Amino acid sequence: MAYRDNLTIVREIRDLYQKGQLSEVQAKWFVGPGVAQLYDTQTDPYELDNRIDDAGLAAIQTRLSSALDGWLENVHDSSEISEAELRNSMLDHGQQKITPAPTVRLDSASFALESEVDASIGYQISGGPWRLYQQPVVTVPGGIYKAKAVRYGWQESPVIRIQ
Repeated sequence: MAYRDNLTIVREIRDLYQKGQLSEVQAKWFVGPGVAQLYDTQTDPYELDNRIDDAGLAAIQTRLSSALDGWLENVHDSSEISEAELRNSMLDHGQQKITPAPTVRLDSASFALESEVDASIGYQISGGPWRLYQQPVVTVPGGIYKAKAVRYGWQESPVIRIQ
């Protein structure tokens, strides 16, 4: 992670590590995390003692591992997919998809926005900053309202004007 090396402190710590001048605890910063980690954060709040190999904690490890597997399945985790594969899965015949514009439901005093795909929606009031849409927006006379949808890996939707 080259961006970390822009920090003076990181370059100095790396230099000390290479010279063997860090304590055992400090040197852990340069050790890979391994496949799994298990810490007793009550007695080890800085997570320095990985207890993953402690046979007495096998039941806890199994329970947590199962819970993690279920959560990863539920959120459709894509961390095992290469970046190239993930990028290609977002293309439509080699082209970046365009997020559909949000749909608007108007009533006399407010509007609600929806996305037909899993996208975030932003809105703007009278040229002000873009805001993340979370709930119906109360309108005021003379207000100029715009909205757009954004989905990771896709182009932003066209901006729509709400009237």
